[in-house]
This record gives sequence, structure tokens and C-alpha cells, in this order.
Amino acid sequence: MPQYARYGVSHFWLVEPVEHVVEAYLLEAGEWIETSRYTGAAQATIPPFYAVSLDLGRLWMPTG
Repeated sequence: MPQYARYGVSHFWLVEPVEHVVEAYLLEAGEWIETSRYTGAAQATIPPFYAVSLDLGRLWMPTG
């Protein structure tokens, strides 16, 4: 994540497909702050794309 900060990326999403987790981070004063965390099949409105709601359940491979 330091490289993203160096190049001015202000938002970062970390997607963990095995655990079914999406973490959203915001770069503030040179530090990455976790702004939200979504799990499972949640509906997620993740910054900076507030106008788009994502159905996270559609991202993950079926289990079982």
C-alpha cells in the first residue's frame, strides 16, 4: 500500500475472496485508515463510488 500512497491513490479496497471480505481504506495525512469492512453477501456502498451498491454475494465462488 505504500506505493499507492506515493502515487496519490486516495482509496484502496482489499478483497479477500476466500474469507468473503472487502475492506475499504482511505489515505488521510499519509496514513491508510480502514473506513469500512463488508462480509458475506452484504450490499456494499464503498467509497468513493457512493452511487453504486454492490451485491458482494455475486463476487464470491459458490461454496459446497
